[in-house]
Amino acid sequence: MTGPRLCPTSFGMTPREREVMDLFDAGVDRPQIAERTGMAIGTVIGIVARYGPGDDRLAREAATRGATMRLGAAVEAYQRRRTAPQSRGGHET
Repeated sequence: MTGPRLCPTSFGMTPREREVMDLFDAGVDRPQIAERTGMAIGTVIGIVARYGPGDDRLAREAATRGATMRLGAAVEAYQRRRTAPQSRGGHET
């Protein structure tokens, strides 16, 4: 019986994530990383937040904006349901 096989994604990082972090560690800024790799800036920010330095202000701000947008959408949906005409649940004849 052999032990576990190690692969390029060992330690939880994919090759693309490793590419982003290598560029980040080399001092390349996030927009340039997104351009070089063809990734969305949000994806790059997320990767740096996950694997980068513990104090990543930009990633925290992006996460806060995303949570705020989701909360706003939920509130709007709730308000639409409250103001929509109520059906009686039966079939009309």
